[in-house]
Amino acid sequence: MEVPPPAASETDSVFLCFPLIKYKFAIDELSTVTIQFRVHR
Repeated sequence: MEVPPPAASETDSVFLCFPLIKYKFAIDELSTVTIQFRVHR
């Protein structure tokens, strides 16, 4: 396997981190919405 240069690995990790953060926020919103939905019902 080839070892990528440090700069490429850094950008890759950054690009991987952003979607994970977005997914985390989306999951948090979904959980709060579901909780509110259950409470209202």
